[in-house]
Amino acid sequence: MLTAERFLLRWQSSSLCVGSIDSAGNVYVVERGNYRVQVFTSEGEFLRKWGSKGDGAGQFGILFAIAVDGVGNVYVIDSWHFPQVFTSGGRFLTEIRGETEIRAETSTFLPRWRGITIDDTGNVYVTSGCLASD
Repeated sequence: MLTAERFLLRWQSSSLCVGSIDSAGNVYVVERGNYRVQVFTSEGEFLRKWGSKGDGAGQFGILFAIAVDGVGNVYVIDSWHFPQVFTSGGRFLTEIRGETEIRAETSTFLPRWRGITIDDTGNVYVTSGCLASD
């Protein structure tokens, strides 16, 4: 159960969404309304940000999820890309490629990545939901 003693800080922005914490205790959050990642100390002090709206490498659509691995790489899920991987400073490294389209008789189902997590050995797990389009 979450108690008041464990609830340390609340960020005051409706556009800051899901977050992840690196090995140094820094908090990474996705900011949907501004298409960027922001990084804070565990006390809430702003450290850095990166990102902009677009469909290019290192740019974002609507942001959904973020995770940080054991060596500090940052994985970001948005609406326009495969999962993207960045350094902790925000330099784009790569995209994680996978299946992109499944056809049905009457509709095309486009898998949309929605969540991501990384285990202690570095395995990356990505979840998806399907949105139908005609």
